[in-house]
Amino acid sequence: MSLSLIQEVIAAFGEAALRMMAAGLDGIEINARNGNLPAQFLSTEINRRRDLYGGAFANRLRFIAEIVHEVRRRIGDTVPLGLRVSIEPMDEVGPSSKEIQEACKALGPFVDYFNVVTGSLGTYAGSSHIVPPMGVSSEAVVSGAEILRAATGCPVLVAGRITRPEVAERLLADGQIDLCGMTRALIADPELPNKAKSGQAERIRDCIGCNQACIGHEGLGAPVSCILHPETGRELALGPRSGIRHPRRILVAGGGPAGLKAAAVAAERGHHVTLFEQEKHFGGQARLAALIPGRGEFGVMVPNLVREAQEAGVKLVPGTLVDLNLVQREGAEAVIIATGSLPHRSTIDHDEIAVWDASQILGDEAGVSGSVVIADERCDWVGMGVAEKLVREGHRVRLCVSGDMAGQELDSFTRYHWLGILHRLGVDIVTHVRLAGIVGRAVSFEHVASLTPIIWEDVETLVLARSYQSNTELEEILADFDGDVHVIGDCQTPRTAEEAIYEGLMAGLAV
Repeated sequence: MSLSLIQEVIAAFGEAALRMMAAGLDGIEINARNGNLPAQFLSTEINRRRDLYGGAFANRLRFIAEIVHEVRRRIGDTVPLGLRVSIEPMDEVGPSSKEIQEACKALGPFVDYFNVVTGSLGTYAGSSHIVPPMGVSSEAVVSGAEILRAATGCPVLVAGRITRPEVAERLLADGQIDLCGMTRALIADPELPNKAKSGQAERIRDCIGCNQACIGHEGLGAPVSCILHPETGRELALGPRSGIRHPRRILVAGGGPAGLKAAAVAAERGHHVTLFEQEKHFGGQARLAALIPGRGEFGVMVPNLVREAQEAGVKLVPGTLVDLNLVQREGAEAVIIATGSLPHRSTIDHDEIAVWDASQILGDEAGVSGSVVIADERCDWVGMGVAEKLVREGHRVRLCVSGDMAGQELDSFTRYHWLGILHRLGVDIVTHVRLAGIVGRAVSFEHVASLTPIIWEDVETLVLARSYQSNTELEEILADFDGDVHVIGDCQTPRTAEEAIYEGLMAGLAV
């Protein structure tokens, strides 16, 4: 950057602050975190300048300091001004924690608070800490914030994964932080503050830290939403939820995420809704996902959805298979089919190698021994989850994925967090390969581009992480049903919980 461009950028920060004030904001926060431009000026690894903006620490601090002074000059002394910093970049590229502390000591007199985060966009290792996924402690940033607070004497705001009001209240009451920030928690439940204030904290729809539709959507250039609350980001398109003049008897078949959401929305609108689930427990594949190491919060999805259905007045009936006779006995005027999908069972000939589906591994239905190869054609949480589970149980694990990388379908923050875990645990990851067959105790793959055979010998267990097949049985049974039939979720096409819950929402609005 030329000196004139630096001055242009500094002035632009001040002008942006003025526009924010004109728009009605109560305060301004300067974003100098996670390896963006102001933080890059502080880093000796990135900033190789030899002028007054590089070299000595005071020079590297100059860019941020001049931004702070320019913004303060533009907004005046009475408007709250914060500075967001990454107390620990979690890599070797960003400024060190000590340098951040020294920078904040120098800037403390000119700001009202520090917003403290961790991580850096400069590296994969650092980026995995920016939007910490499920499995990361809700208080992961608190200790760093306490250090910065002690060093500067300034108030600190902490976010990260604080999703429950009682956790925030405890941290505030204990004096560990001064302000609590929530982003994903409010995307999941925009009414969280009101519920907490009115003593209804138990009704809060908990963020599970999946990152799928919030930061994951941002990475795709799509509107931010939430898999648990697809209404978020679609408020204008959906409009206010209207009631109905003529309630109908609605039968929902399937108590997974899609069925539970559809039932809740339909009942909230005034319909008489009964949901039947074949299994003894509700949740479908969300319960399976919760069995993966570090992914237990997927299980929170189920009580969230069950509670919302119960509050809306849905009659929930577990342990009951829906057929035509049941539909007729219930007098259903419309049926929402959400019966999910089923795993493909192996048709591979094998005598000397145990072959299991990933769902059997996660459900502890399989006997696993020795060397394990996972054939992962999904490139999502399943193959990575099975790999982590088995390596933690003491097995030698090779994860073979057909895509460019393991976890290719996940958001980048979750993917690199998980890739780091698997690498530290010693999982061997092979990309761009697909399963070809088994000969004796050898498993044969081929490269997806060159078609070159790749063979691994002395394999004792092969795990298949494959796409599922839609359960269309009930749809076929109800082909001649006189009422409305809506097919949603995996029984339409196997995908993720995000699509399932969204389709549940739309079906509940359509009946």
